[in-house]
Amino acid sequence: MKRLDDPPAEFRCPVCRAKQTPSTSCRRCQADLTLTLQVRRRLEYLRQQPMTPEVAEERKLLGG
Repeated sequence: MKRLDDPPAEFRCPVCRAKQTPSTSCRRCQADLTLTLQVRRRLEYLRQQPMTPEVAEERKLLGG
């Protein structure tokens, strides 16, 4: 099981679409990725929780 403080897997920068390893800024366009990483970590956490109406609603709101 992944620990909650483990960084999420590789993803694409939402600004320039460059493949990105978890970091606070994009390696290509230097966009701030702090909020993107926080959302990804929260979604990972929610995926590990038992499905309740509250968890389902939050996952829906976060796009996961």
